[in-house]
Amino acid sequence: MTDTFRQGERLTAAKLNNLLARPVSITQVTGLEDTLDLKASVEALNAAVAALEAQIDERGTGSVTSVQASGGTTGFAFSGGPVTTSGTLTLTVSDAPMARTAIGAAAVSHPHAASDVSGRPVVVGPSISGVMTNAEKLATWVAPAACSFPAGAAGSYAKAGTAATGSATVTAYKNGVSFATFVWSASGTSATVTISSATSFAAGDVLTFVGPATADTTLADVGITLAGTWA
Repeated sequence: MTDTFRQGERLTAAKLNNLLARPVSITQVTGLEDTLDLKASVEALNAAVAALEAQIDERGTGSVTSVQASGGTTGFAFSGGPVTTSGTLTLTVSDAPMARTAIGAAAVSHPHAASDVSGRPVVVGPSISGVMTNAEKLATWVAPAACSFPAGAAGSYAKAGTAATGSATVTAYKNGVSFATFVWSASGTSATVTISSATSFAAGDVLTFVGPATADTTLADVGITLAGTWA
């Protein structure tokens, strides 16, 4: 469609919109009246477009000079920052329990990662079916990480399914040196546990439980719990 104009003819908003490849409502251009001549209308429109483009250019310019990242309180951390030209931010774990909580993972269920379980309980001990033999080696345990068993034997127990006839003692050894005893009295099913001084184990130390030199004839079905903490 072609629009023609006579000399001196006034340009209306409707006619100016027909001239534009992408129509723009004249009422959106500040100061442009509906009865301006063609030259004045185009100049006003160009000025409005230029002002809009300047605003877009101003908002779209700028540059990033430094990038840094932080794990906050998630248990994660970043190394390698800040990056100012080029580089790599590396994600690491700074606190394993906190990181597991942050991502909704289950807690560690084994004692082999000592840094994760420091101060948490460690429990070892044998279970013996039937009566014991003389000086029977009941169990051997090798510490996978540093741990200790407290003086006073808090949390440690030993019981039997069948009572002893006389006094009977099971002894716990660290690398061949005794440090704890479990003593049943005559007719007793619960033992008295004694640890005179706190005993620490390093990874690789050996804990053994040995029965009485002369086994009691009736003490049977024994369960022993020796309780400590991971270092």
